[in-house]
Amino acid sequence: MRLGGIIHAARGLWALKAAYEIAFIAPSYLIDQVMHYALAHGASRADVLGIVTGAPNVVVIGEPKEVGFQEYELLLRDEYKCTFELATLSSKFKEQFTDILIFPGQYDLEVVLRACSKTKARIHIDIANGLRSLHELDAFSRPFETIITSTSSPLFLGSFRDSPERMAKELVGKKCQRFVFKENRGGARLFDSKSVVEVGAQLRPITHSVGVGDCFDVAYVYMVSTSDVVAALCYASFVAADYAGTTYVDDFKRAVQDSLSNSPEAIVRLQGVRIPWERRPAIHVYIAAPDFDFVDRTPIDSICESLRYHNFTPHRPIEEHGQMGKDLSPTRRQELFNRDVELLERCQIVVAVLLYDDPGTLIEIGLAAAAKKRVLVFAPRGAPENLMLTQLPQLVTQRQDELIDGVFRAVAELLAHEKDG
Repeated sequence: MRLGGIIHAARGLWALKAAYEIAFIAPSYLIDQVMHYALAHGASRADVLGIVTGAPNVVVIGEPKEVGFQEYELLLRDEYKCTFELATLSSKFKEQFTDILIFPGQYDLEVVLRACSKTKARIHIDIANGLRSLHELDAFSRPFETIITSTSSPLFLGSFRDSPERMAKELVGKKCQRFVFKENRGGARLFDSKSVVEVGAQLRPITHSVGVGDCFDVAYVYMVSTSDVVAALCYASFVAADYAGTTYVDDFKRAVQDSLSNSPEAIVRLQGVRIPWERRPAIHVYIAAPDFDFVDRTPIDSICESLRYHNFTPHRPIEEHGQMGKDLSPTRRQELFNRDVELLERCQIVVAVLLYDDPGTLIEIGLAAAAKKRVLVFAPRGAPENLMLTQLPQLVTQRQDELIDGVFRAVAELLAHEKDG
C-alpha cells in the first residue's frame, strides 16, 4: 500500500521471480510512472487504491545506511490526504490471492483492513511504521497470518522497548499466528504459539539500507510457502543483504538468484551475526576519545548515538567522571585516572574515535589491547599509518557503518565465547 514500501517490495519479488500484483496509493502525477515501473519489474497487474493530495509523496532520509535513526521525514506530512477508490478497493480483495502483504502509511488503515476481511488469502502486515497503537489492527476480522515489525518501530520503542517477548505475547494467538521481529544487524526472530526461532543477519558492505526491511518481508512471505520458517527467515536475511549491497536492480536480482541457489539446509548453515535486542544493553562500550569541551565532538556524539540506537551502552569517561584541568590537585588527578581505568576494565569493547594523535586515546588503545579486549578504531579524519595503530585493533576504519558492523561482529564473538565457556 505505502508507495515507497511496495516499490522496494516489488523489486524483491521481481528478483525472486515471484508472481505478484501491487495495489497502491499515490499522487495522480506519479500513477503512470508507478504502473510502468511495476509492470516492467514483473508485476502482472498494478491497481490504484487511492489518490494522495496535499503532499508530493516525497520522503527525505537523513541516514541512508541506518548506522542510527534513519530520520525519515515525509514532506508536508500534515497536509497529506488520501481519497480511496472504494470500488477498486472492494473488488480487489474479492480476487483469489494466496498472500497479501500490507504496508501501512499515512492513509486510513481501518478502511483497508475491513476490505481485507473479505478475502480468504493469508494476510501479512508490517507495522514498523504507520501505527500508533496495536488496537488499530482490530479492524481486521480474523488473526493475521504474520505481523512484522523492527527495532526502529516507534510503536515498539514506545511501548515494548525492554521486551520483544512482551510484544509477542500481545500479538501471537490474539492478533496473529506468527510475529516476526527484525533486529537490524543482529538478525531476526519469529514467535508462534509453540516456539521461538532465531536467525542471524548477513553483514556485508552496505550501499544503503532504504527498503531493506521491505525486501526482507516479501522474501519471507514468498519463501515460507515452500520452506520451513527457519529457512524462510534465512533466505529473507540473504535477500535483505543483497538489496543493501547495491542500488543497481539487475545486480540485486543476480545476487538473489545466487542466494536462492543454496538449498534450505545450506542456507540455514550459513547463518550470520545473531545478537538479541534485549541482550545488547549489557554490552558496555568504552569510548576512548579526546572528548574535551574545546574539541569538535560531533564524530564522538554520532558514534554514541549509533550505539544507543542499536541498544548498546556506550560510556564516555570524560562526561561521566569529569574533565581534567591544569589546576587539579594530585589527589583529584589520581581519582580521575582510577575511575577511567576501572571503567575501561568493566567494558567489554573499546571504540576509539581518533580525531588526532591524542596521547590519552592512544594509551587507552594499548591498555585495552593488552587486556585482550576487542578494540575498534574510528578515524574519520584520515586512516592512521602507525604500525601499532594498524595492527593492534580488530578494526580500523574511516566509515561509521563499517565501525557499527564491526561492533556487531565483536559482540557476536563475545556471546559465542560466553556460550562455549
